[in-house]
Amino acid sequence: MAIMAARGVIAGDSASRVSFQMEGQFSITANQYAAFLSIGGATLKMNFDHFTLSLITMPIIKFSEDPIRPFISPGFGAGMQLYFLKDKRFIISAPFYYNNAINKWQFTAGVGYVLTKPKKS
Repeated sequence: MAIMAARGVIAGDSASRVSFQMEGQFSITANQYAAFLSIGGATLKMNFDHFTLSLITMPIIKFSEDPIRPFISPGFGAGMQLYFLKDKRFIISAPFYYNNAINKWQFTAGVGYVLTKPKKS
């Protein structure tokens, strides 16, 4: 089904399936080192009938008990999200966040909610 929808977008059958937008949302993700609160971000979305996939970039607030850094610090994240249920407003988020203390991207996973109202077609 996803391949057929992607073919339709490439062929121009359904140009509205792909969109780029700023979105009002929040998500809470975590890994073994820290918890992250993401608010908003630019998304590139691929819409399907019952769910939506997106690539997103987002500012974050990191909460960590790192002895070198403050408990709360700002940061940047990028990754994939799956939107589903109730007008595709619930999110399963799998972003990577850059940790400049160790110069590595760290994987996290979590959940979120879209605050922006969906656009009417």
